[in-house]
Amino acid sequence: MGEEFEKLASRYLFHLGIPVLISSRFLRECGAGQVDYAYYNGSLYLIEIKSHERGLTHIQRRRLENSVKLLAEIFDCDIHIQVLNHLPKN
Repeated sequence: MGEEFEKLASRYLFHLGIPVLISSRFLRECGAGQVDYAYYNGSLYLIEIKSHERGLTHIQRRRLENSVKLLAEIFDCDIHIQVLNHLPKN
Protein backbone atom coordinates (compact mmCIF):
# COMPACT_ATOMS: atom_id res chain seq x y z
CA MET A 1 0.00 0.00 0.00
CA GLY A 2 2.82 2.43 0.80
CA GLU A 3 4.33 2.47 -2.68
CA GLU A 4 0.94 2.87 -4.36
CA PHE A 5 0.05 5.74 -2.03
CA GLU A 6 3.36 7.46 -2.85
CA LYS A 7 2.55 7.25 -6.58
CA LEU A 8 -0.91 8.76 -6.06
CA ALA A 9 0.50 11.44 -3.76
CA SER A 10 3.16 12.39 -6.31
CA ARG A 11 0.49 12.83 -9.00
CA TYR A 12 -1.55 15.01 -6.65
CA LEU A 13 1.43 17.12 -5.54
CA PHE A 14 2.69 17.62 -9.09
CA HIS A 15 -0.13 20.10 -9.72
CA LEU A 16 0.54 22.24 -6.63
CA GLY A 17 3.75 23.84 -7.85
CA ILE A 18 7.05 23.32 -9.62
CA PRO A 19 8.57 19.97 -8.58
CA VAL A 20 12.05 20.32 -7.07
CA LEU A 21 14.52 17.45 -7.14
CA ILE A 22 16.72 17.39 -4.03
CA SER A 23 19.50 14.82 -3.81
CA SER A 24 18.99 12.43 -0.89
CA ARG A 25 22.70 11.69 -0.96
CA PHE A 26 23.58 15.38 -0.62
CA LEU A 27 21.16 15.82 2.28
CA ARG A 28 22.48 12.74 4.10
CA GLU A 29 26.10 13.88 3.62
CA CYS A 30 25.13 17.17 5.29
CA GLY A 31 23.45 15.40 8.22
CA ALA A 32 19.97 16.28 7.03
CA GLY A 33 16.96 14.11 6.26
CA GLN A 34 15.92 13.01 2.82
CA VAL A 35 12.77 14.48 1.33
CA ASP A 36 10.01 12.36 -0.23
CA TYR A 37 8.76 15.18 -2.45
CA ALA A 38 9.42 18.90 -2.81
CA TYR A 39 7.78 21.65 -4.81
CA TYR A 40 8.08 25.41 -5.17
CA ASN A 41 5.04 27.67 -5.21
CA GLY A 42 6.32 30.99 -3.87
CA SER A 43 7.86 29.00 -0.98
CA LEU A 44 9.61 25.66 -0.95
CA TYR A 45 7.49 22.82 0.45
CA LEU A 46 9.14 19.65 1.75
CA ILE A 47 6.63 16.81 1.83
CA GLU A 48 6.93 13.67 3.92
CA ILE A 49 4.58 11.07 2.45
CA LYS A 50 3.16 8.57 4.95
CA SER A 51 0.72 5.79 4.11
CA HIS A 52 -0.43 5.65 7.74
CA GLU A 53 -1.84 8.14 10.24
CA ARG A 54 1.21 8.21 12.53
CA GLY A 55 3.16 11.42 12.39
CA LEU A 56 6.89 11.91 12.24
CA THR A 57 9.17 10.44 14.84
CA HIS A 58 11.36 12.82 16.84
CA ILE A 59 14.39 11.71 14.79
CA GLN A 60 12.58 12.22 11.47
CA ARG A 61 11.40 15.67 12.56
CA ARG A 62 14.94 16.67 13.59
CA ARG A 63 16.43 15.49 10.29
CA LEU A 64 13.80 17.35 8.29
CA GLU A 65 14.42 20.48 10.34
CA ASN A 66 18.11 20.12 9.46
CA SER A 67 17.04 19.91 5.81
CA VAL A 68 15.04 23.12 6.22
CA LYS A 69 18.04 24.97 7.68
CA LEU A 70 20.37 23.76 4.94
CA LEU A 71 17.97 24.39 2.05
CA ALA A 72 16.99 27.83 3.40
CA GLU A 73 20.64 28.86 3.13
CA ILE A 74 20.87 27.53 -0.42
CA PHE A 75 17.55 28.78 -1.83
CA ASP A 76 17.07 31.87 0.36
CA CYS A 77 13.31 31.38 0.63
CA ASP A 78 10.64 30.31 3.10
CA ILE A 79 10.47 26.55 3.56
CA HIS A 80 7.60 24.53 4.97
CA ILE A 81 7.40 20.90 6.10
CA GLN A 82 4.17 19.03 5.44
CA VAL A 83 3.17 15.46 6.22
CA LEU A 84 0.79 13.95 3.68
CA ASN A 85 -0.97 10.82 4.94
CA HIS A 86 -4.21 11.07 2.97
CA LEU A 87 -5.32 12.65 -0.27
CA PRO A 88 -8.19 15.14 -0.44
CA LYS A 89 -11.46 13.78 -1.75
CA ASN A 90 -12.35 15.15 -5.18
